[in-house]
Amino acid sequence: MSEIRTHRVAAQIREEIGRMIVRGIIKDPRVGTSLTVTEVTVSKDISC
Repeated sequence: MSEIRTHRVAAQIREEIGRMIVRGIIKDPRVGTSLTVTEVTVSKDISC
């Protein structure tokens, strides 16, 4: 898989996780809504 696509997939995952935290879909009492997701690591084959 191309490195460019892997970066795009990681960016999309990072954005969606951020949205889910803000909406309250992902809830963790240790974390408030003022959280920033700065990095997502994706395997090269995106199967894990």
